[in-house]
Formats: sequence, C-alpha cells, structure tokens
Amino acid sequence: PRPRASPVSGEYGCSVCHKIFPLQRMLTRHLKCHSLVKRHPCRFCGKGFNDTFDLKRHMRTHT
Repeated sequence: PRPRASPVSGEYGCSVCHKIFPLQRMLTRHLKCHSLVKRHPCRFCGKGFNDTFDLKRHMRTHT
C-alpha cells in the first residue's frame, strides 16, 4: 500500500484501514502492522511482532 496525502496538508491516510496520521513517519511505522512478516518473534511463545517496542511490551506478559 502506498501512503497517500489527503487534500488537507499534513494528513496521511492508511490505504488499508483508512486511519489518518499527522506525519508521514507515523504512517510509515503504522503500515508495518499490516505486514504478514513478523520480524521480531517472542522467544517464549513464538508470537511475532513488527516492532521491537511491541515485542518488549508483550514480554511483560511472561513475567
């Protein structure tokens, strides 16, 4: 999916779920959640995440 700017300057919409973001970098980061490839697997349960922050947050469920 290609990011698209809306007619209102500074708004970037996700072409998958239609969420709006004020910054291009926020949209770019968000688009990872739609990816089927999960680059950061949990070593305890195998659940995959696209972002290291999300993996670290998830790891707390195992403590």
